[in-house]
Amino acid sequence: DRLVSNRWGQRDKDYEKSPPTDVRRMALAGSSISFGSCIAVQDTFEALLEDRLNADPLCDRGLRYEILNFSVPRYSSC
Repeated sequence: DRLVSNRWGQRDKDYEKSPPTDVRRMALAGSSISFGSCIAVQDTFEALLEDRLNADPLCDRGLRYEILNFSVPRYSSC
């Protein structure tokens, strides 16, 4: 599989630079694991968590959630 990235160079969905007013954003930083090496973008835990948050009625306060994946393979937080 080839590596897919959005227009911002992230391995993530394509988001607008400025979020709409009904969107709350979170940032994910990490290494190959959170980057999602060797799996499809829609199958990363970041994408699955974002989908789950947006589908969960307990999280629905008229808001949507976006998790921006800033992870980089072969990097370490240590």
